[in-house]
Amino acid sequence: MVQVLLLLLPSLHHHQPLHQTSQYSNSSHKTSLLDYVLDKEFVEELPDDATKEEAANHEKHHYHLIEAYYMNENLKDMFQEQAHTNRFKVMQSILGCKQHENGSVSAHVLKMKG
Repeated sequence: MVQVLLLLLPSLHHHQPLHQTSQYSNSSHKTSLLDYVLDKEFVEELPDDATKEEAANHEKHHYHLIEAYYMNENLKDMFQEQAHTNRFKVMQSILGCKQHENGSVSAHVLKMKG
């Protein structure tokens, strides 16, 4: 996960603290969310004796996970039809490469290579 954030956030790649970079200095919410996600381990269920601060932090982390879920669903919706079309074209070309009866094997191999 840290490697992904290093790719997405160039300021982290330079080993500067996030709050000192000019790119994110005006966005304290993003900074606190990233600090929480990077520093805290996610707990599925809060204990019964959790403080309000722990509950708020848990909610931040949970919100981050939900956002990623919807992003993934949106990407599936955008590219699912394209993937289906590509699979259909590949299967069509595979099935179209059947060797004809009494045909030359070398000619068939050359046809398959393309």
